[in-house]
Amino acid sequence: MLEHADVRHQDRVLILAGAGGVGHIAIQLANINGATVYASCSTANVDFVSSLGAEAVDYHKAPVEEQVKDIDVLIDLMGGDVGEAALQCVKPSGRVVTVPTITAPRIIERPSNGALRPKGCWCSQV
Repeated sequence: MLEHADVRHQDRVLILAGAGGVGHIAIQLANINGATVYASCSTANVDFVSSLGAEAVDYHKAPVEEQVKDIDVLIDLMGGDVGEAALQCVKPSGRVVTVPTITAPRIIERPSNGALRPKGCWCSQV
């Protein structure tokens, strides 16, 4: 996912479901690439996500899209309403990877603050 999204040094990366099996690994790999990482999680997982080197975004406090803005890369491991709403966090030149295969078309096809160009489960905002 991170290679597909071309995560680079100093990118601002938002990972949805940062405490999950894939999310916690994505946090660590994005950190290795030199990105600033934000990861959504529940209140119970804030300390865990923070210990991995991400700024924990507690979705019980407020919706993620109200807490994080100007993201270069969104790694959507949730899909559905959460993934769709998180598109608001991504700046117009940002990149989006959505993984949940059932809702990927919904996320890819949703217009946001730029035109989405799908490539499989990958879409890019321009």
